Amino acid sequence: MFQYFTILPKFAFQLGNRPFDLLYTIFYLARQNSKQVKEKGYFTVSFRAIQQRLDLPDESKTLNPSRDIRQPIEDAVADITKQLQAAGTEQEFIITAVYDDRANIREYLDNGYLKIELRGLYAQPFIERASCAKIIAEAARSAAARKVFFISFYRIFIKFTKIY
Repeated sequence: MFQYFTILPKFAFQLGNRPFDLLYTIFYLARQNSKQVKEKGYFTVSFRAIQQRLDLPDESKTLNPSRDIRQPIEDAVADITKQLQAAGTEQEFIITAVYDDRANIREYLDNGYLKIELRGLYAQPFIERASCAKIIAEAARSAAARKVFFISFYRIFIKFTKIY
């Protein structure tokens, strides 16, 4: 059950609904991408995933997709960035929007993304999680190897005892 909990920055609860949902999504995905955070210091989140998470309308079902989809995403990023600046941690948690300004809304959603850079205090829990996951995976492989060895040894032992 604890695998689904995500630690959020203190300022998260000062945000509006969409910025909070975006921040929650970022930290939820950071847990899933902890290996990337550890190795590269960043991970990405597609605008399409953000559109779905923020429950924004489908681009084909809105008359003004820039106002109804693009602007809420950009406003949510701006609100989070303001809170990071107020907390003095804007250099440890950097959100960079990557997209083509000339792209239509479909291209914006399909090809655009947020690059989430986590450092210092923000990166530490995910780096520790990645290290623990690696240790657990190695232990599991090691345990599986020992199990295969003992099963093979047992089978050989049984065959040997039947012969004599």
